Amino acid sequence: FYVGAEINVMLFNEFITNLIYRLYNNQTNDCNNAKKISKPIIYRMLFLQTHNCVMNKKRIALLASGSGTNAENIASYFKNNEYAEVVLILTNVTTAGVIARAQRLDIPCLVMDKMTVSDGRMMLELIQQHNIDLVVLAGYLKLMPAEVVSNFQHRIINIHPALLPLFGGRGMYGHNVHEAVLQAGVAETGITIHYVNNRFDEGEIIFQKSMPVLPDDTAESIALRIHRLEYEHYPPVIEQLAKGLF
Repeated sequence: FYVGAEINVMLFNEFITNLIYRLYNNQTNDCNNAKKISKPIIYRMLFLQTHNCVMNKKRIALLASGSGTNAENIASYFKNNEYAEVVLILTNVTTAGVIARAQRLDIPCLVMDKMTVSDGRMMLELIQQHNIDLVVLAGYLKLMPAEVVSNFQHRIINIHPALLPLFGGRGMYGHNVHEAVLQAGVAETGITIHYVNNRFDEGEIIFQKSMPVLPDDTAESIALRIHRLEYEHYPPVIEQLAKGLF
């Protein structure tokens, strides 16, 4: 679709360029001091204008269940981004800290009731009402409904605080993951960014970043370093997705 649209724009630009060139330069023929405008300049001006129309920014919806530190980091990253912008934040918790963060960021935030969270048709309708292109989970602890997943294939992503497929699945989030890492005695842990499917943490892996587990690590110290990895790597991966590179 995009390639066809770009070809049509090029043909349209060529036609308009020739038209403007003839009209403008014919008017200046009788004016000795008037500067003529060249076709390349006209075409470049039209290209920049129509290219912006074809390359619309991707519209991102963030889903979060907790304090929203990841959501805020992502929203800030895309505040003046060329490729995407966060236009909606959804949460399933009426007391979630992400609500206040959304207000400070001046981003619309909606609290989904239990019916919307569990009914895929209702959640899908809500997302589609806001013309969302990408759905990004940032600490959202509910399983995404099948209707949403099927309609947003490879357009829903999540971040997990471990190196999947290890330490994933239902109930494996936050400190639960880090405690499991310590109990297992593994040498490293990290983050995984993956597409979302109908099962917890089983979607196709997009990106992983590892870090060592230190001898004196606690769940808290691991969490602190994991958060740093999340803040560093999640927004750029989302941006690459918005560019269509995954």
